[in-house]
Amino acid sequence: MNSKQMRWISYIILAAMLLPLLVACSGRAEEVSTATEVSSSSAQSASAMQSMSASSSASQSKSVTYSNATIEDVQPLFVLDENGNLTEYMYEKQMEEYIAELHLPEPDYLQMVNNEIPLQELLKKNPRKVSAENTWSLSSGLVNSVWYKDIDAYENNYSVNWIAKVIGFDITFTRTVGEFYDEQRNEQAMRMYTVFESEMGGYIYCFFNYYPESQYTLVRGTTYQPFAVSYDDVCTIEKGDDIKDLTQIEPFTLKIQRNLEDGMQGLYQIVIYLTNEKTHAISFDMEGKVQASSELEDNIVRNPWPAEYYGGGDGIVGDEFSPWNIYDFTILPQDYPPA
Repeated sequence: MNSKQMRWISYIILAAMLLPLLVACSGRAEEVSTATEVSSSSAQSASAMQSMSASSSASQSKSVTYSNATIEDVQPLFVLDENGNLTEYMYEKQMEEYIAELHLPEPDYLQMVNNEIPLQELLKKNPRKVSAENTWSLSSGLVNSVWYKDIDAYENNYSVNWIAKVIGFDITFTRTVGEFYDEQRNEQAMRMYTVFESEMGGYIYCFFNYYPESQYTLVRGTTYQPFAVSYDDVCTIEKGDDIKDLTQIEPFTLKIQRNLEDGMQGLYQIVIYLTNEKTHAISFDMEGKVQASSELEDNIVRNPWPAEYYGGGDGIVGDEFSPWNIYDFTILPQDYPPA
């Protein structure tokens, strides 16, 4: 694995482990410390490697659905040795292809926008459903949070083509939910998302910014909605609850449980679309205890990296609240999971 590939994979590690948020009781997403620790003990590294093997065997022995999924079915993205060095990466081949195609123009996603046709009809355009293995990879996460560098930092951020490499097919349709002017890029941008069906059941939502002038894309986040969730399912969740006890919303929590079990401690968050067309967020501490559970105001999660962290260096435009740095999980009303 060459140095360029390692640099890109380092961004995956950041996306996987350093992007948790805390949602305040007011419903506004509040930033907390982004210091995420990965255990360097050889015992945990060995456990992760054994778990990866066990996951693969489990997946081969049963057809994984959201109703029968367990922690053992969640395959880790990567394995670290006792020194914190990457030893295995699940998408190494896809990463090589992605890097090799960075110079190629991206599709015109504006031409794919359709906000009228029902989602069930649009999903028929996708060639197949996303595998269970890849569903876990996209089940939750904020992507491309590093905004503090100069404009060249955008060259190290993931485009929609990376999502296509992960799932194994191209995006076939998009929805648009707003636009803004990106002062970092000096370019108008549109907020878009697309949806995939999972072999496990349910939908995977993928959010990204699209820049019509340059046809540049910037992935913002992904979330997996395996089944419809009502307000009654989440209203009793309280601070201090253990993630293992939230059986009413599994498998939303399984990826986080797996990460914690493999020693990837962090402050994690899941986003859930409710049947009342509200967006709910639950955040967890490094021990898997609920930090907060509340509705997201305007479907917005602010960037987890505060401006104070970077000290206002050269090339910084805006802060964690700027439109080009926040995470907008807005979807069209008709795309919420049915009751």
